[in-house]
Amino acid sequence: MAPHKFSYIIFSNGTKNYQNSLRLKLYNQLIPYNPAPTFLGITFDPHFTFKNQIDSVKSQFFNPLNCIKILSNKKWKINLNTLKCVYLALIRSKIDYSSPIISVISENKIRKLESIQNCALRAIFRQPFNQSTNELYNIAKITSIQTRLSQLNFKFLDKAILFENPLIECLIDEYTGINESRLQKMKTLLCEYFSK
Repeated sequence: MAPHKFSYIIFSNGTKNYQNSLRLKLYNQLIPYNPAPTFLGITFDPHFTFKNQIDSVKSQFFNPLNCIKILSNKKWKINLNTLKCVYLALIRSKIDYSSPIISVISENKIRKLESIQNCALRAIFRQPFNQSTNELYNIAKITSIQTRLSQLNFKFLDKAILFENPLIECLIDEYTGINESRLQKMKTLLCEYFSK
């Protein structure tokens, strides 16, 4: 283990800066504080709002969106299914990395992700901006981002339970042992999973 490859973050709902309050060491070397570490494709922030993750995801799509807009021009004569595959490969696959956070991010952040998808689909299927998103999804035969990410989470939990993942089993045991009134205040992936 190399200390320079590590960093730490402190999650807090306050405004106090805890950056210099901890002096964590590994092999007598200080571990640096990082206010926005990335772990398995998810960028965290001290207030656990995932603002950095959504901003990071959104900023990655300017070039792919422009590419889709150019390719969807009638002059290229590219098949709609091919354009949809380009969208799924360049954009939707990266949004899928955000599935673990879908149950804890705000509706506003979900709308930001949805707007990326809607922009790409409108370009691909040459639909006007005043058309409803439900009609757009029906034409494209694609689900909303929120539905897609929830489905990915449910598939993950189904497989984890099927293959008896000890970490997931421990979380489920802990979840089922929590007081019912406390569950109503919580918003987690397990809450969504067990309420389906």
